[in-house]
Amino acid sequence: MILDQTVYLKGPSTFFKDENDFMWIDASRRYLVSTGLISISLKKAHAIAVHFIELDGGVIKVRLARSDVWITHECRKVVDGLWWTIMEKEIFWQYVSFEEVPKWALHVFNKGIAQLDAYPA
Repeated sequence: MILDQTVYLKGPSTFFKDENDFMWIDASRRYLVSTGLISISLKKAHAIAVHFIELDGGVIKVRLARSDVWITHECRKVVDGLWWTIMEKEIFWQYVSFEEVPKWALHVFNKGIAQLDAYPA
């Protein structure tokens, strides 16, 4: 299993060069929440909250909290993080400790968890 524990990760922001988005994975609940940074100065971000199912060979199926559509991604575990293939683009997410996750990202994770709790898989 690739997603077999609860972890925090950071990866490159989708929209802002030299900034990071953050990800939280809870393997026991099959929850994954990542941040989508939308303002650098205010450190505002939206939650991308998904349920996930891990299949064989690094295949991960994800479903947004309010959706019935499952999308297939590929994931590869390495010593210091995960390589995640999304829409044919491979992105590296580095493991970080809880202490390295900024407060704004923890706030976004809590919003995402609430969404996932409200819309169970």
